[in-house]
Amino acid sequence: MIDREKLLAKGKEARGKKELSRHIKGDKNTIRQAALAKCYDCTCGYADGKVDCRLKLCPLYPWMPFREGGPLKAVRVLSQEQRETMAARMRKCKKRGGVPKNANSL
Repeated sequence: MIDREKLLAKGKEARGKKELSRHIKGDKNTIRQAALAKCYDCTCGYADGKVDCRLKLCPLYPWMPFREGGPLKAVRVLSQEQRETMAARMRKCKKRGGVPKNANSL
């Protein structure tokens, strides 16, 4: 088993180190930060270098920070109803010639 304290002390400065440290201290991480922390932990602090781990069966592999082709970006999937609502808002905005009154809610 990996001694995470030693890993953090001697591991490379790379994406996931800060997130793993936060996790060990008991702080909360986002899902993305948790994935970065797990990749750092799994690769023993990128002991072999900041390279693609090539563990394609790993459920976190698509978000691996040093994956060939880069990590996947989150894609927002909209329902047909959401698309229609957004389109109606945009048409209304264009008719007025400006930004919608509640632009912060977009």
